[in-house]
Amino acid sequence: MPWGDRTGPLGMGPRTGRGLGFCSGFNSPGFLKGPGWGFGRGWGRGRGWRWFWAMNYFPEEVTSPVDEKELLKEEAESLKRRLAAIEKRLSQLEQAEQK
Repeated sequence: MPWGDRTGPLGMGPRTGRGLGFCSGFNSPGFLKGPGWGFGRGWGRGRGWRWFWAMNYFPEEVTSPVDEKELLKEEAESLKRRLAAIEKRLSQLEQAEQK
């Protein structure tokens, strides 16, 4: 409900949005009510300040030697292509300087 004018989002009427306006039965718009239970000072619900430094820990994925070998070969080929492109561009720049 933009501006609290009881018209609903895009003027579509009351109770057509997320229930954050006066029409939800409150004496103030719902967006003034705060985030709800458990999201206060210390965030709560497993999101407390105690663990702010350990956001998402996932154990390292184990790769088989065969898969690792294939990945390393692909990476080496990719690096060779990049090096060839760099050398080509350097040669173009050197030729342009000589002109």
